[in-house]
Amino acid sequence: MGPHQPADRGGEVPAGPLQDVAASKGEGGGARPPVRPAAPPPAKDQQLETVYRQYIDARLACNLPIDNVTREKLAEAINRQKPALMDKYRCKDVDFIVVIEGGKPSLKARPKNS
Repeated sequence: MGPHQPADRGGEVPAGPLQDVAASKGEGGGARPPVRPAAPPPAKDQQLETVYRQYIDARLACNLPIDNVTREKLAEAINRQKPALMDKYRCKDVDFIVVIEGGKPSLKARPKNS
């Protein structure tokens, strides 16, 4: 080994700025996986699925078409209304239930404080 050759460290790479940059980008062997956004809690998914199923069943019971009803549209409608309802009722969360009024299904909000 000459004066200008680094000592063999058994495959170790000394920590340095380049290694830190590569690790933060998820590059290189043994680097940390890229950070992913947290998945929504399963309870919320289950709640949405329950409301969606009830809404579809209610529409079928009222002889209304279900072709244009999707989970995404229902979730969008709920998420659009939720913040305003939470402010209005000064609650921590809002549950939705399906009711049939005037021969049509609709969503009713139930404020939750727990």
